[in-house]
Amino acid sequence: MDTRESLERFLVSYPELCHSERVAIAFSGGADSLSLLITMRKRFPSLQLVPIYVDHNLRSRDELDREIALNRNNCSRLGCKLLVKTIERGKVEELAKSLKVSTEASARLLRYELLEEEEADFILTAHTRSDQIELLFMRMLTGSSLKALVGIRPRRGIFMRPLIFCERKDTVSCCQENSFLWAEDSTNDTDFCFRNRIRHQIDGILSVEERDTLVRIAENLQVAEEREMKVCIIHHRRYLEVLSSEYLSAGPFSRNSLLEDVYSSYESDRMSDGKKRKLEGIIKRGGRAEFRHFIAIGDGKKVRIFPRIPFFSSKGELPCGLELVRSAESDALRFSIEGPVAFRLSEDGDQIQLKDGVRKVSSLLSEYGVPYAIVVEVPEGIAMLFSSFIGGRNRLASRYLDVNSSQSEGWKVI
Repeated sequence: MDTRESLERFLVSYPELCHSERVAIAFSGGADSLSLLITMRKRFPSLQLVPIYVDHNLRSRDELDREIALNRNNCSRLGCKLLVKTIERGKVEELAKSLKVSTEASARLLRYELLEEEEADFILTAHTRSDQIELLFMRMLTGSSLKALVGIRPRRGIFMRPLIFCERKDTVSCCQENSFLWAEDSTNDTDFCFRNRIRHQIDGILSVEERDTLVRIAENLQVAEEREMKVCIIHHRRYLEVLSSEYLSAGPFSRNSLLEDVYSSYESDRMSDGKKRKLEGIIKRGGRAEFRHFIAIGDGKKVRIFPRIPFFSSKGELPCGLELVRSAESDALRFSIEGPVAFRLSEDGDQIQLKDGVRKVSSLLSEYGVPYAIVVEVPEGIAMLFSSFIGGRNRLASRYLDVNSSQSEGWKVI
């Protein structure tokens, strides 16, 4: 079907696009995104359309400047002003190295971050049926999971793909019929990445029937995914919690979605299969697993996911939005300490003197099922520890239990 027919089919399932006031379009200036802008302008002549061009600074400056100039002219002809967002040169490669992902994946992460900054009802991308086929074929060759074979969804959050039902040749026809020249990325002609190699060879490999089969696989799995009951993530003030029984009784799509949701709550990179198995093992069997920015602790019945708090200063500044404030409430922890005081995270070897004797802080935290505490340390040792903000308990050293509260300063963890 042509681009107009693809848009109309899309609007049957997602009519909310018809009622939007401001819509952004991810605009590379290629035939796909240009045809999307043309088609949207014809269908919604009064709608405020904001084409956004992300300059990744990965090609020569001359080529990029010529491309931007052509894109500005095309947008102007359609009554739009092109918005250019530039990524500092070298940042894409730096992020790729840091996250251990491809340059293409790194560029996509940064591009979507910039797109989401724009205030718009929806953000449209020009993914086509051809993109869907290439992606499914590529994922099958790399042994991807069932979840990955869902492919490109017509909508995900504020992102919509109105051209997902038409082929790339249809977007070219749209531009030609409307007398527009489109931008050509020079890297598209090279085999610098796996996706490009697939794109250049797939037309000679797959028949029309085989292309249709790949699309049906994605569509059927998308329907199956939508019908599954979602596993609930319980959001506490400072941590997340998942019930193991609920996870184990869920279907494969819901399990995978939960793992990805938990991981993306703290991490910015793609969740690898190894990390996925690691987190799932904690949910199923219990134990402890540490990731870059979070810690998961399970007991076989539930798993709690805590943010990893980095080192912080000893100037009374606490992480996670915690504050120590004066309080006159009777349930406030009260103490009066003279001399230097340090606020820090608990460490191996920490001990605290309680009424029942000296206890290892690590032992207490194990009982509470939490990975760390904030401790208040004085020259004599640890005066108190706070872990109630992540589901543990607050403990006060026994030498402060008999302090006359009316003569001491009162403090409460908020």
